Amino acid sequence: MEDWFEHVSKSEPAFVAAYKDLDLTEEENALGEAAKLMTLMELFKGEESYEKCAIIRNRMDEVNKILRKGK
Repeated sequence: MEDWFEHVSKSEPAFVAAYKDLDLTEEENALGEAAKLMTLMELFKGEESYEKCAIIRNRMDEVNKILRKGK
């Protein structure tokens, strides 16, 4: 039973249900996305996966537009 609960509690629907009550703004979501992307960028730089870095950079540009709009 504990294994089942651990698996289910880490599923995408459980994540959505747990965080839906936060009512995050677009800017807050963008900040979270930026943090995730910066972490991935550092990971891929270390692996010298520069094509992945370029893809992340494009996504960061989109996120930065959202953040600039909020200011």
